[in-house]
Amino acid sequence: MAQLLGRGSRWLQLVALLSLTLAQLAAGNIIKVDPDTQAWKVDRPGASGHHKPSSRRLPPPRRSSAGGRRVLHPPPPSDASPSQLSNPPAAPSSDRDVPGGDTPSPLTSPPPPPALPPALKLVFSLEWNFTGDVDIVVSAPPPANTTISFVQRGCAACPAAGYGRLTTPKTNARSGPETVEFETPLLGTYSVCALYMTAANITGRVSIPARGVNQAFAGATTGRALNYRACDATEPGYIFSYDLL
Repeated sequence: MAQLLGRGSRWLQLVALLSLTLAQLAAGNIIKVDPDTQAWKVDRPGASGHHKPSSRRLPPPRRSSAGGRRVLHPPPPSDASPSQLSNPPAAPSSDRDVPGGDTPSPLTSPPPPPALPPALKLVFSLEWNFTGDVDIVVSAPPPANTTISFVQRGCAACPAAGYGRLTTPKTNARSGPETVEFETPLLGTYSVCALYMTAANITGRVSIPARGVNQAFAGATTGRALNYRACDATEPGYIFSYDLL
């Protein structure tokens, strides 16, 4: 009977020891046996200064440029190195980078329009001292290339193009004068002719008030002059020409 009780007590001690061991292992403690007393003791890593190893992996050590020693952690970066202070970074270029190193060519703009002629009043007129219907014809220089008469009275809405206009209100009068005016005349030669049924003595006149010009030209038609589309020295009604410089 005593033997049975002794064996049961040992089994109870083993079960208790096994339970204690499992509990300490679950708590992360280590159970050791004292070699002198053969007693069990619990070793707690937190109490003896040991730490549980972390599962996080540290970065691999780097080799220092000064020697063969390895540094576990790089030194903290400084605000600016001496080379950066002596050589500041270059300012960014305003041009966009183009593959191949070529810069884009600027957009080409259309050429500016030609300058307008200056404002200058130019007046041509015809005068006669007989009863008859005389009509004035004036041919302007290029690039206008226009002839003004009672058929083509000119372009009052486009003086910048060098066109003049017939300003005589009534072109079938029996006395003069008849006039053609230019507000922005082109430089060049102007030719003045007279349309009349027979040869006649007619006076032509050019006036530029801003320049103080008032010049008369005595002329005579050589015969029947009816060409109202052009005027030059070959026409029978030619009176004079004037070069505007």
